[in-house]
Amino acid sequence: MQGFPIPPNEKERLRELRALRFGEWDTRAALDDLCAVAARLLETPMALISLVDRNEVLFAGKTGLDADRVAREIAFCAHTIMTSEPLVIEDATSDPCFCDNPLVTESNIRSYLGIPLETAPGLRIGALCAIDRKPHAFAESELQTMTKLAGIAVSLLKSYRATLDLNDQMAPAIELQKQMLPSQARIDGIQAGCPLELASCYQARDGVGGDIWGLKPPGLSVFCYTSPISQVMALRPRSTPPGFILSSISRDSARTSPHRCCGA
Repeated sequence: MQGFPIPPNEKERLRELRALRFGEWDTRAALDDLCAVAARLLETPMALISLVDRNEVLFAGKTGLDADRVAREIAFCAHTIMTSEPLVIEDATSDPCFCDNPLVTESNIRSYLGIPLETAPGLRIGALCAIDRKPHAFAESELQTMTKLAGIAVSLLKSYRATLDLNDQMAPAIELQKQMLPSQARIDGIQAGCPLELASCYQARDGVGGDIWGLKPPGLSVFCYTSPISQVMALRPRSTPPGFILSSISRDSARTSPHRCCGA
């Protein structure tokens, strides 16, 4: 068995992979679900979304297998990222590149269809693949289906990265807002007389601005306007338009002027 191939732009490719911040994701359920759809549509027992790292291949999403990574040296996906074309292996036992691969000789992998995941022009960071333990003649319609699912996988990967990047950008604004708000206060008409920890209740919306950006008192059920990074909580019925007036806030028994809440 030969060693794994290395793309000519490996340095840039690994930089793009690091930018995805895989280890910081809160959930990968959507990627697992996408793999389950791929396996069902292609009638294979396994499918996975791989991220090809320097020396190993990580499984960002998977169905039908317990492992969460494999050595890059034996990974089929290490070959998939070499071109923008699908890698199709109908019977690995008769393929000179893979017939002596431990995944074939020991794990009984027979067929593989991999679609490279390109998150930036020319930078293929992994693959969406369907795997079977028996020979499989993949039809053209199956290649088209997997290509469309791979596009969805790329969109999900980019959305995870964008969310983390946006959280980083918002962190200074959120911290500044916590410092500006009183440590305790009460909001008229809501649990009157019961102090609320405003620093933990309020969150900034899309940037610094406005008197009050969002409210979510613990245990209080109120209607929310959503925004990309947080929820802007409205204390009136759904028909209340953006820019509603929030009841005045009291601090140390001294009433302040009414505060206008940011619109959605």
